[in-house]
Amino acid sequence: MKQYFKLTAFHIKRIMQDPKSLLLVILPVILTLFLGIVFSSDNAPQQGVHAYVSQSTFFNREIYPLLSQPNQVEMLEDRLQAEKMLDQGTVAVVYFIPEDFEENGQIKAISLNGEIYNQYVEEEIVSLWQDHQIQALYQDYGIASFQEKVPEITLDQQKDFLPFGMMFSLFMIFYFMYINASMFAGDLLDMRNNCVLKRSLVSRSNGKVILGSVLSAYGLIFLVLNIIAFLIVMLVSQLPFHFFGLVVAYFVSNIVFIIGYILLIVRLFKNKEMLSIASFALAILFVIAPQLLKNTRFEPLSMLSPLYWIMEGLDYANFFPQGIIILLMGLVLFTAGSFKIEDMAKV
Repeated sequence: MKQYFKLTAFHIKRIMQDPKSLLLVILPVILTLFLGIVFSSDNAPQQGVHAYVSQSTFFNREIYPLLSQPNQVEMLEDRLQAEKMLDQGTVAVVYFIPEDFEENGQIKAISLNGEIYNQYVEEEIVSLWQDHQIQALYQDYGIASFQEKVPEITLDQQKDFLPFGMMFSLFMIFYFMYINASMFAGDLLDMRNNCVLKRSLVSRSNGKVILGSVLSAYGLIFLVLNIIAFLIVMLVSQLPFHFFGLVVAYFVSNIVFIIGYILLIVRLFKNKEMLSIASFALAILFVIAPQLLKNTRFEPLSMLSPLYWIMEGLDYANFFPQGIIILLMGLVLFTAGSFKIEDMAKV
């Protein structure tokens, strides 16, 4: 065990002497802050309070009283008052509830920048409308009392509304974790191509200790530097430190996935340029797949991306089961990539 810690410290020192390692902190911080400034200036009117203009008695009587406290905001009289308050900056977004809302559940949101989409407000309104429609069907078919006797089994998951700035910062940091994985994969490939791993087989250290110390060094560097990047972004952007322990837990689970992913691509690619191209392409795929496949019949494929589970877990402020799924995905990659140094040392 002493040899393992000694080798891990050696590899941490070796990697941190490379100036490129500073990019692990610098890149996500600079780009996150830059994009944050751009988005905040472009979308400034959308950061404030929202309000409703309702022409639906059904919405006023059945839906509005059931909204969560942050969404029970001012009800304006008409469109003229809404436009006036938008111009004055008193409200940032106005939701128009049409007279036929009870039939179709559709609403319209506008701001000074035109039509927008606010996921949390619209999700809650539509969800309440759907619940009401289901209850109406129960009553139409005379089975409302049956439903009361046999309660529906549901997963008790509620969105915790993490600040947008925090969610965006974490999204960028996780994205750069996949991008920067190519640096560690390249380091491991160099150790294999330069026969460093093969020569280590004749040393007194156990093979698992040797490879384990290298991967542990990667994991610890990744963890510490990304926590530093996250803290810098939070402090500079003056964002609240909500769920810091949860964020660190997702960092750890994602690092387990990335280390397994590094093992796999190093086994697949013997050329450093091809490895860099493949890892960069996969990093982009991890990010865009959940967005491109959303609301399509191929949406289940997006669940192969760890970022899908990370953002969903952060959305609900849960680690279980999303974080556990990421850990299991990492373990699968570990087995596919092989943890035996004898296999990894083959050039």
